[in-house]
Amino acid sequence: MRGEQGMFEALTFRLFNLAGADAPRTHWVHLRVVTDIEETPANQYRGDFWGLYLAVEEIDGDFLKEHGLPDGNVYKIEGFQPHPQHHAKGTPAKDDDAREFLGALMRGGGRSRVPIAPGADSWWSDTVDLDRYYGYRSVVEAAHHYDIGGGKNYFFYHNLAAKRWQVVPWDVDLSWGDHMFGD
Repeated sequence: MRGEQGMFEALTFRLFNLAGADAPRTHWVHLRVVTDIEETPANQYRGDFWGLYLAVEEIDGDFLKEHGLPDGNVYKIEGFQPHPQHHAKGTPAKDDDAREFLGALMRGGGRSRVPIAPGADSWWSDTVDLDRYYGYRSVVEAAHHYDIGGGKNYFFYHNLAAKRWQVVPWDVDLSWGDHMFGD
């Protein structure tokens, strides 16, 4: 699936944004390093064209501003563990809110399942920005972005103003295939 020059990522992140699930914006970068007089010699490895690259927006405090989101806490999730990327001004530089959220998310059904305990529906509506979550899940399914099953390749954003959590997608390069692993 290589050789798509960032099309999978650019398309998938764009779809997430269109579905209301804030995702990084992308832009292509064309890199040339001029070292010789001849721009495109017969040998493809000797020219000044060094490639086409995809620039992907970082997910941090600037991401929140760029997407019109209120200041909040942002965590990269790796192995179901939160790694702080940005804390809202005036909040402790800890990950207690993320650990509480992840703990509640995991209770009642194991790592890859949602809470099944009584009151789970109200927990979801009280805790998660459901409109953005449904947009996120629909693109996950459409693009086959299943490389999230190991508790990785996404961020959690805690919107402190709305008192809701949302998922921010990340690392979508292994998408658009019907053979992708994950759950």
